[in-house]
Order: sequence, then structure tokens, then C-alpha cells
Amino acid sequence: MFLEIITLSSLEKVFLEKNLSASEVLKSGSMFKNEIYSFQVAYKLHSNGHRRVPCKVEIESELTDFIQVNTVGLVPSEFPCHPDADENYLRKEPGLFPDPLYELQDQTLYLVEEYWRSLWIRVKPSEEVLPGTYPIKILFKTEEEILNSIVFEVTILNAKLPKQKLIHTEWFHSDCIADYYKVKVFSEEHWNLMKKFIKMATEYGINMILTPVFTPPLDTAIGGERTTVQLVKVIKDKDKYTFDFSLLERWIQMCQRCGVEYFEIAHLFTQWGAKHAPKIMGYEQGTYKQLFGWETDATGRGISRFFTTVFHAPIACYREI
Repeated sequence: MFLEIITLSSLEKVFLEKNLSASEVLKSGSMFKNEIYSFQVAYKLHSNGHRRVPCKVEIESELTDFIQVNTVGLVPSEFPCHPDADENYLRKEPGLFPDPLYELQDQTLYLVEEYWRSLWIRVKPSEEVLPGTYPIKILFKTEEEILNSIVFEVTILNAKLPKQKLIHTEWFHSDCIADYYKVKVFSEEHWNLMKKFIKMATEYGINMILTPVFTPPLDTAIGGERTTVQLVKVIKDKDKYTFDFSLLERWIQMCQRCGVEYFEIAHLFTQWGAKHAPKIMGYEQGTYKQLFGWETDATGRGISRFFTTVFHAPIACYREI
């Protein structure tokens, strides 16, 4: 039984294939003191019939306490591109594509015979770590033997990246987190999950977050509906509205603690022509109901009056935070 391993750039994609298509082996890298550095370890088991072999992954380095190891998972892609797509694609055929990063349970990895897979190695030292070159040894071990090992060197430079000037946002859909993990919207489980995602996003340069003042009417089929994630509580009394901004205040404070500096407000109209109002929920005569949505003209008098009211109200709230 033999385990073939190589180290690769984090930019490489290791597909489930017998012959590795990665373009270049990478044996070392450098980083600033306040940077995160990632690389991959690709592996392939030659086992003569042992089709699923459990092994432990161990790290030996002065930086061990600052290293995280994940397996690179695979997701199915049934329609990777249109038939007339250009040549700037790694794959045009449907298949399994490397994408999610999974935690290693008890540092245990299950090796599959004759197909390439990869580990994702994340190095995030504290700023107290001295500049210098640090070897990182990755070992694959069964209970009986060391299958193989490889060394990657990371050089920490005696300098820091300056504060980011770019305002960087990616649409953050908090409803998807609730749907995927099957938790109640704005429950403590939901808040904790959102915090983890937002913290990871800011570590990689996102400093502006899409804020669901009302459920964002984005990436939604015409007539369709997303799970309600509305931070502003609305109470309607005839033609008058009052608002509770406590969830919005909690959101802003949480995001700021995670490193968010800017807040992107969800669009005030639907996509595909801006013809309709977003879904807005509220309480009317004690009943929680939809006040506006696909049936509402985006420029109608009722929705215009509503937005005029709500976006005058939060100014004091923002100043208090």
C-alpha cells in the first residue's frame, strides 16, 4: 500500500480523477504577519484492493497551534456552463466539483483507492509569532505505519498588510443559513451560525454585509418567495406604522464585532425590472401578515408612504448604536 502526496497552491482544483490535472507543484509560500495563508495537500492511495483506508492526519510544526486542516469536499454540478461558453472553464461536463471544506473528525481521513483528493491547510498565526521560515510537516498515519509525509515551508515576513481600503461585499443570504441548518429564523442557533459565517467572511476581506432590513428580494423567481428574514418589526394601525429596531440593532452590533464596517441595505424592489415591492411582513390588528409583495406596484402610493416612514424612523436608531 502506497500513498502518493504532493503540495499545491490553494488556487488549484483537485478533481476526483485518476490522473491529476493540477498544473504546478508548490513547495513553499510567504505571508505577512497579519495574513491568512492556505495551501493544499493532494493525495492518492495505491492500495492493491484496500478500497477504504482510515488514517490520521498529523501536523508537526512550530506553527501547529495556528494551523487548521480541512478535507475538500465534492458537490454535484449537473449544468456547469452553457453550450456556447468560452474556453475559460476547468470543466464543461457535468460531474463532481471540489468546493466545500469539511472538518476532520478526530483528525481521521478515509482514503479511497486510485482517485485524487485533497486537504486544505490554513495557516493563521498570531501577530506574536516571530518572522522567519517555518517547515510544516504533514503526516498520514494508520495504526500500523506512517503511509507518507511531506513538508511545506511558510515564510512569515516582518511586515503587515495595511488596512484594507476596498469596500467589499458579497450577498449574504441569512435565510439560506436557516434553511440549510433547519433552525428557526433569529433563534439563538441562527444568530450563532450567522456570526460564524460573517466572521469567516471578514477574515478574507469582506467588510460590507447585506443587511435584511426586509427579506432581500434577490435571486427569487417571479412570484416566488424566500424564507422571511426581516430585522425590522412593523406594526400597522390603519395608515400609520410603528417600528421595532431591536433586531436590527443586534445585527449591527454583531457584525461590527466580527469586523464589518459597512452595511448594504436590501433592495427596495424586486429584480427583473424593479416592478414590485419586496416582501414586507407586519402586525395588523394583532395578526402577523404580509403587507406588501408581488401584488404591490413598486412605485405605488402605499409602498412609497411606507418607505418614507420607515427610512425616516431609523436615523435616530443608527446614531444611538
